[in-house]
Amino acid sequence: MGDRGTGRRPAAPRLDRVARLHSATPSGGPCGDGRGSVRRVLRRRARRTPDPDAGRRPRRRPQVRRGGRRPAGAADDVGQRPRGGGLLPRRAVRRSRRPREGRRVHRGLHHRHRHHPEPRARARRGGDGHAVRAPAPGHRRPAGADHHPPGLVGPHAALPSPAACFPRRRAVPIVSAVSALSPAAAVDRLRAAFGRPAERDTDHRTLHAKGGFYAGTFTATPRAAALSTAGHLQGGEVPILVRWSNGGGNPRGSDKAPDVRGMAVSFTLPDGTVTDLLAQTAPRFVVRTPEAFVAFTEAARNPRRMPGFLVRHPDAIVPLLVNARAKALVPPRSYAVATYHAVHAYQWLAADGTATWVRYTLRPGSSTDPDGTYDGRDRLREEIAARLAAGPVTFTLEVQVAGAGDDPHDPMSVWKSRDVFDAGTLIVTGVAEDPETDGGVVVFDPTRVVDGIELSDDPILLFRPLAYAESVKRRPGQTS
Repeated sequence: MGDRGTGRRPAAPRLDRVARLHSATPSGGPCGDGRGSVRRVLRRRARRTPDPDAGRRPRRRPQVRRGGRRPAGAADDVGQRPRGGGLLPRRAVRRSRRPREGRRVHRGLHHRHRHHPEPRARARRGGDGHAVRAPAPGHRRPAGADHHPPGLVGPHAALPSPAACFPRRRAVPIVSAVSALSPAAAVDRLRAAFGRPAERDTDHRTLHAKGGFYAGTFTATPRAAALSTAGHLQGGEVPILVRWSNGGGNPRGSDKAPDVRGMAVSFTLPDGTVTDLLAQTAPRFVVRTPEAFVAFTEAARNPRRMPGFLVRHPDAIVPLLVNARAKALVPPRSYAVATYHAVHAYQWLAADGTATWVRYTLRPGSSTDPDGTYDGRDRLREEIAARLAAGPVTFTLEVQVAGAGDDPHDPMSVWKSRDVFDAGTLIVTGVAEDPETDGGVVVFDPTRVVDGIELSDDPILLFRPLAYAESVKRRPGQTS
């Protein structure tokens, strides 16, 4: 090769120029004939031929004539020879660093790591420096952690602290382990999805803003009493407070608009404690995490965002189709004729310690159709008031018992068990006086359970009381 100088590495020469410099090769002819075979031979040499001086010769600046051009043959490959030696410049020999299509594979999906467990997530650190842990499976709310007494709650009643919303394990706070999404951020995004400001300026709920309260009773069946020691499942008549609602965040929305409908029931036990049951008309829940739920709500309010959501959450497609087939969003003729499905599963504990995972469904029973036609913006509320004036409205609490392979911790899971029985009857007798007048607040909390019932590790379930507490704090007259 020619003389070398010191300095910057020169640009890599073109392949055809190198081929001309080395046109006479053992297996190739002139540069103009069979140039492809010449290049292949030169590449093989570059990979195979050792260079005894590799790594020992200093890099020198190539000779440069006046005008900035190098003389012919003056070290075109200076500083670019591969470590293994060879004739082609390094840029012409080495493979491109750009990954091939589909080459980047998640570590957990690569065949060499297929049988390796996922790395354990690090425990978060709370404000006091302690590790933040997730709740143990099958825990219930500790004694004294109930949110509110039944019925009316005063405007200055103590709201639940986030740490009191869930059971504790070894006195370690677990709030931040529920979700990476903060309750405040979730409420902000949900309110924004319905065009409502985030500051404290409304006396309505973030979701299920439009609804009404109704009074009634509940009586459990003997099989329910055999599977759980919960006070409201022992067969005696228990007073209930029911709230039927539309699922959206607009308190003045039309009842004729497509929307999911909700039925919340609060049971008041003989000792004064309260437990709640929440259900909706959609038979399948479409997400598994609080973050995905907020994203789904935003996408449902803006159809242009739904395709992107489904790309990121393809497992939501089938539940959406099932809900559409069940006409879950079609406005019902009456709140009294719709079927309501509870999202979450619970563990019932019998007197002998037997544990049973169950899911709830509220199926409509008998009632009397009212006279007249109701077609206004508030037609569902007007219709149910007229129906109750004509007679009581009944519902059956249907319970599905989990079988082998049924997952109680996943709100999207479909249970295959056919063990279904009637656990009791709800009789709604009339319209209740609105307990939220004069600044009162009533919270229906699916994590508020009593002895004989325990919670699952469902992340949606564990996040809901935190979001409810944040939403209540933003209502007028409520303290932080």
